[in-house]
Amino acid sequence: MKLFRLSEILTAILLMNWGHTADQAYAQEPSPSDTNSSVTNSSVTNPSVMEAKTESSVKLVGHQHYQIHFDWFKREIMDPYQLAKAGRLVPISENSKVIGFRLFGIRKGSSLDLLGLKNGDLILSISGQVLSDTEQLKKIYDWAIEQTKIQIQVKRQEQVMGFLIEILR
Repeated sequence: MKLFRLSEILTAILLMNWGHTADQAYAQEPSPSDTNSSVTNSSVTNPSVMEAKTESSVKLVGHQHYQIHFDWFKREIMDPYQLAKAGRLVPISENSKVIGFRLFGIRKGSSLDLLGLKNGDLILSISGQVLSDTEQLKKIYDWAIEQTKIQIQVKRQEQVMGFLIEILR
């Protein structure tokens, strides 16, 4: 019996909803040598080009307040392949109820890293919508593409904090 990581299952669910196959996602999974890569877009091979692109696509404008370009948001956050490369989401339960999704394996220079998220962060809600299961996560994912502002409530080492992401169109 093959065991699947939760991230593989979530990726498969997301891909099925976008008309891709799970095999396509796994074929694009990064190798262990990619773990420390600062390049988040596989079409960019020059790190200095990516750094310039990243600086203009993601801007910290205040404490946990980011502005990002819509094209970057679509490419790095809304594309399940790229998001799967950035890190892993694991549902966390208390009293048999999912209370959020914990982040693991966030890669340096990835979209999640650039937005200030860290390994171990527990995402509690997105724009007030509690993450109660994978179906709710998928609904929020579909909803997010139309937004210009997204608030993320995160629990980090027993402290609840908020992130604001403005999507520039």
